[in-house]
Amino acid sequence: MLKKFDIFQYISLVRYKGIPKLLNRLAKKKCNVILDFEDSSKDIFSPKNTSFLKNQCRIGLKYLNSQNIKYPRIFLRINGLKSKFYQKDILSLKNNLDEKLKIKGIFIPKVEEYESLLEINKSLNLKKKKYN
Repeated sequence: MLKKFDIFQYISLVRYKGIPKLLNRLAKKKCNVILDFEDSSKDIFSPKNTSFLKNQCRIGLKYLNSQNIKYPRIFLRINGLKSKFYQKDILSLKNNLDEKLKIKGIFIPKVEEYESLLEINKSLNLKKKKYN
C-alpha cells in the first residue's frame, strides 16, 4: 500500500487570468501548485517570443498579487541563475513576494552548489534558515 504523498501541479503563468478559477478547483483536491516562470514559458523556435512569454509570467505574478487569492500551497519555479532571465525573475519576486499572494517556496532549476542558494537568498533579502 502506498503512503499518502503530496501532489504538485505545474501551471504556466503565461495565461495568468485563468489561474484564480483553476486554483478554486484545485483547492478541493489539496493540490500543491507550482507557478512556472521557466520551461512552460519557452518557445524553442523563437527567442523573441520566449522573451515575450517570460515577461507574461512576470505580469501574471503581479496580476495574481492583485487578486484576493487565499490558496495556501503555492510555489514558484523561476529561471536558473545562469539564465538571462534570472535577474528579471528576481526583480519580479522582490516586487511581488510581500503582497497578497502567499508563496510557500521557490524552485530553482539547475542548482549545483549550496552557495547558489545563498546567493538567491541574498538577492531576495530572505532570512537564512538553519537546517539540521
